[in-house]
Amino acid sequence: MANEIGSTLLNSLTNSTFDVGNMAKVLAEAEVSSQRSIVEKGSTKASTELGALKYLELNLNAFNSYVADLASPDIFLEKQATSTDETAVTVTASTNAVVGSFSVVSEQLAQSHTQVANQTFASKFDSLTNGTFNINVGGQAHNITVDASNNTLEGLQKTINNGDYGITASIINNGGSYQMMFSSKSSGASGEFSVSGIPEFDTLGLTTTVEAQDAIMKMNGVSISSSSNTFEGVVEGVSIHLNSAKPGQSNTLNVSQDATKVTDTIKSFVDVYNQLETILDEVSAYDSSKLTEEQLQSDEYLYYGDLAGNSILRQIKTELKTTLSGAIDEISGNVNSLAIIGIGFELDGQMKLDETVLNSVAENNISAFAPLFATGGSSTD
Repeated sequence: MANEIGSTLLNSLTNSTFDVGNMAKVLAEAEVSSQRSIVEKGSTKASTELGALKYLELNLNAFNSYVADLASPDIFLEKQATSTDETAVTVTASTNAVVGSFSVVSEQLAQSHTQVANQTFASKFDSLTNGTFNINVGGQAHNITVDASNNTLEGLQKTINNGDYGITASIINNGGSYQMMFSSKSSGASGEFSVSGIPEFDTLGLTTTVEAQDAIMKMNGVSISSSSNTFEGVVEGVSIHLNSAKPGQSNTLNVSQDATKVTDTIKSFVDVYNQLETILDEVSAYDSSKLTEEQLQSDEYLYYGDLAGNSILRQIKTELKTTLSGAIDEISGNVNSLAIIGIGFELDGQMKLDETVLNSVAENNISAFAPLFATGGSSTD
């Protein structure tokens, strides 16, 4: 059964008298009447009509769901974002993104600080001197007690990785000898760390293999840094991710309204409307002589002619076409009817779509679609 929201949405689109909620109520009452006839009269015809009415209601609600998609304001706020070189920079945009073009240079990628202890070990089970292992990450100090429970290379590694110390530890097998490697959990300059307190590491020291550094990009000539390779909030609603550093190479990011989602949804709406129109024609058909026996036995034509002469069908067909035609009085702009965006009707009642017209309006005036599909009011035939 169509819900109240769906009814309002369809009224917003059609701007007048066609009420899906009321129509669904009429269908439900017709179903109850058919059920009563079955009970009272055992009527095969009433049973057949009941099935056809339920089938019709199902398809009417499917049509209404597409109208709901079109009446949702979100669809008209969708943005698309492109980058001229995605190997360097990728970009995404949310519905509140600022439309425009930006020049971006990926100067430097963010890195996580990494150091390797110069001391080598014959085994990952070699002992370490008991004591206190000191870790300092971005000014935050951490201490680990090294004792009989963890005083091996592997033991210390597990203690570090099982705790929240801001770094990770890895054991490197370097051709038969083993070394301990430490890496910051955080990228960027703020993730720089130091370790001390274990003689096996302090004596020969550590070698920095990866420097701690922020990502840097230039946007329209302005240098901007980030601790990660993703920049959020530099431009409202836009997320910029650096994939590789290409200093001095300008890359154009473009954020625009996404017309494709709107046009695709409208195309689907036309298809669903025509499916509904076909179903209305089939269930109200008087003459089944044009169908083969195989067609008559198929599920596709299960309800063919079962509602011939039913006044509900005439009401639905008439109101659908009437309310989807004409201009909307409340819209002051020139995009004030479905005809303006390329939607019309064939002589047989099928809806037709001129995609050239639709795409042209979408490309040049996408903002005009929202009031067309979301403004309630009255239409002028």
